[in-house]
Amino acid sequence: YVHNAYFFSQAVCVLALLVIHRKIGGMEPGPVLSVPETKHMGQVVQEAGKVSQQEHDQAFWRKQFSRLMMGMVTMAVVAFKFEVLLPLIVQIFMVPFQLVDSPMTKVHLLGSAPEEELARPWALPHPLEFLFPERAGPGPKKGAAKKKK
Repeated sequence: YVHNAYFFSQAVCVLALLVIHRKIGGMEPGPVLSVPETKHMGQVVQEAGKVSQQEHDQAFWRKQFSRLMMGMVTMAVVAFKFEVLLPLIVQIFMVPFQLVDSPMTKVHLLGSAPEEELARPWALPHPLEFLFPERAGPGPKKGAAKKKK
């Protein structure tokens, strides 16, 4: 039952991302955004530049989708090779909650206005961000709008 629940939750997440992709494809390009450079392990992966909202959302969607696929494949291999269930049980709940917490999902699927903490440009959260909050990536910080008085 755990394997079935895992694949069901992953399928729901993939379907949600496909619906979001369709909505992004049908949106207007929108205003141009300034996107900061992206670094990974000290190396610049993506240069800073200007992109439309649609291009930004498509790039964010690709990152989110690849992260989901890599996690799904990795967990499936671990579960079937080593016959462990606990990581699957954790992923049954964590992946959908992370997807719902994503600004892309909140804007495109749940219909929230892209303001304050949902304002673009978005950045994927680092998995260990809670350990090093001072090294958090670019993008609006939670509570940043509240500090302005």
